[in-house]
Amino acid sequence: MINWISSLSEQLKIQTKQIENTLSLIKEDKSIPFIARYRKETTGCLDELQIRNIYDAYKTDLKLNERKDEILNSLNNNNQLTDHLKSLIENVHQLKELEEIYLPYKKKQKTKADIAKEKGLEPLADFILKTKCRNDSIISKYINTEKGVLTNEDALGGALEIIAENLSYNLEIRHLLIDNLYRHGKIICKKNEKVADEKQTYKNYYEAEWNLRSIPSWRILAINRAESEKIIKVKISFEWENFNNYLFRSTGETELAGFIILSLQNAFIRNHHPYFEELKTCMLDSYKRLLFPSIERECRTTLTEKAENRSVEIFQKNLRHLMLTPPLKKCSIAGIDPGFRTGCKVAIIDENGDFIAYDTIFCNPPHNKTEESIKKLNQLFNKHEFNLIAIGNGTASYETEKFIAEWIEQTANIEIKYIIVSEAGASVYSASDTAREEFPSIDVSVRGAISIARRVQDMMNELVKIPPESIGVGMYQHDISTNILKERLSLEVESVVNYVGIDLNQASSWLLQYISGFNKKVAKSIVEYRTKHQGFKSRKELLEVKGIGEKVFEQAAGFCRVTESKNYLDHTTIHPEVYPIAEKVFKYLNISLEDIVKNKESIEVKLREVNVNNLSQILNESDIIIKDIMEALTMRRRDPREDFPQPILKDKIKDIQKLHIGYQTQAIIRNVTDFGIFADIGTGKDGLIYRSTFTNFNPDEYFPGMIILTEVIMIDAQTEKIGLKIV
Repeated sequence: MINWISSLSEQLKIQTKQIENTLSLIKEDKSIPFIARYRKETTGCLDELQIRNIYDAYKTDLKLNERKDEILNSLNNNNQLTDHLKSLIENVHQLKELEEIYLPYKKKQKTKADIAKEKGLEPLADFILKTKCRNDSIISKYINTEKGVLTNEDALGGALEIIAENLSYNLEIRHLLIDNLYRHGKIICKKNEKVADEKQTYKNYYEAEWNLRSIPSWRILAINRAESEKIIKVKISFEWENFNNYLFRSTGETELAGFIILSLQNAFIRNHHPYFEELKTCMLDSYKRLLFPSIERECRTTLTEKAENRSVEIFQKNLRHLMLTPPLKKCSIAGIDPGFRTGCKVAIIDENGDFIAYDTIFCNPPHNKTEESIKKLNQLFNKHEFNLIAIGNGTASYETEKFIAEWIEQTANIEIKYIIVSEAGASVYSASDTAREEFPSIDVSVRGAISIARRVQDMMNELVKIPPESIGVGMYQHDISTNILKERLSLEVESVVNYVGIDLNQASSWLLQYISGFNKKVAKSIVEYRTKHQGFKSRKELLEVKGIGEKVFEQAAGFCRVTESKNYLDHTTIHPEVYPIAEKVFKYLNISLEDIVKNKESIEVKLREVNVNNLSQILNESDIIIKDIMEALTMRRRDPREDFPQPILKDKIKDIQKLHIGYQTQAIIRNVTDFGIFADIGTGKDGLIYRSTFTNFNPDEYFPGMIILTEVIMIDAQTEKIGLKIV
């Protein structure tokens, strides 16, 4: 454990004591948001990302140790465990290295080498490897007609099968191959002529190759998908021209012949070995039949894991920023779930998010009932006067947006705008148990329109109702392990909800379940208690809720605000455990809680003038805690989402036919990937800001909702594709 922590300390540039303290909190089941915000003294002010890295490393170490135990038990049960092997396993620090050690002992289908061992040829294989002089007469001693070894050639061939398999397990040879494959290897794609790619989705991969050392992660995922659909065939090969100088210097040979000799040298088999020619043939067989296919699979797996991890990182970042979309409060909204054949579902919600009415309009092909759709929309507006129209950005979004823009323009005496809203995961929500519970008698498609409208009022509150892995805001979502995506994105949702915090008397059960220390059962109990007692009057009242004890309260209280409480501290992010310290601050500064409520601005000015370090010394309290208290009391906004770009409201659409190369316009980022950025410039179809337009592309600098200035560099009116660059 000590060595592991020291290694992690060096890797993360974090002191070992900080890691040890953080691990102790993690082992106590404290959540990452709680540790980051309310245990800064213990961790030395580590941020949430640093704590998450420690948490991930801890989980990886647990998994490694569990696997070690499994392997040791398996080897012991099969009488294969030696002291040397046990020592190797116990001292390994990487799961990959552990699996390499275990590889020869794994249960597998019977091999040629297994058959040769059954014929009693293993001692002959040992002799051939260790002998210092050639003695073919010994080979004849292993002829056994009953076991099917009829000639010297049969005996030698069987022994070489055993040697070939052993060479494929040799760690020195495996490391030699994989290290040089990453340096000098290529991944090669070729079109599978037997399978049609009608839309030419993968045309860039029909005849293509990339160096393994530099292929982008997103290309790996694209290759994997194309291969799984049987559109292309994929293989890995050496780029010998970049490797041959080294091979020739080391062996006197080049290409595969040189690599075979180099591999034998790594197994301590030199060219003066009496059976060198046989062993060279054996090594070639091992390379082609066993070693290279195994390493190729391992290489593809490693590349895929790396690509998946990168893709998940992008999902996490995009999801975080999507959830942090600033809410538009006190606004009645008409949400539209666009469609062609089945029409556009229009759902009206009031300023509190309550569903009022719905209708279906058929303003798009194939129906094109424009007049009827205008009439229906007018009726909805006259009866339920909404302030904003929210249009989902899925199928038929552009056509619907065009109709709405024309309706706004043609309708006199109307002050209304519209907004394009991400409908990621809306269809999943519509058919979910959650949606059925909320709207049991309403059609699935109408539920989607309600969700789209509510996202404008509070994106976070709507997205927590959807499994995080179903919110498509990244790249190659369906090519990533569902379990990995679910786990990592759930952590991100938990992080965002706790970062924003909740109003205990307003938050839905779906939001509450993500608060540190809570779960679905506790969230349900909170809502039941809130309903029964007409709301919470203080934070401390949480302790009266079924399922909430001191430990749960400790983790959750700071993230739950009660704005109806008579104690102003319950309105803030200050944790109840430090209320006594906050009161000491007030007493020293001669401020009362009533003063803060009545004269908030003047009190904030006074608090900002306080020297935190001096005050902490005077009160003999931690400067970290004093600083957090002062920041909480002087925070001008309660909702951190207010710091993010406000949504763009529109009243007209840009016609793609009127765009031209060089046209500059404001855009809002919809999705960020490693191969480029998708941005909405108001035409109803997102444009793509190509990776190649950046001098040094860093996708981590951009996020959904970010507002940028773009320039049109490509227009394909037929396919409605728009190429952009950032100005």
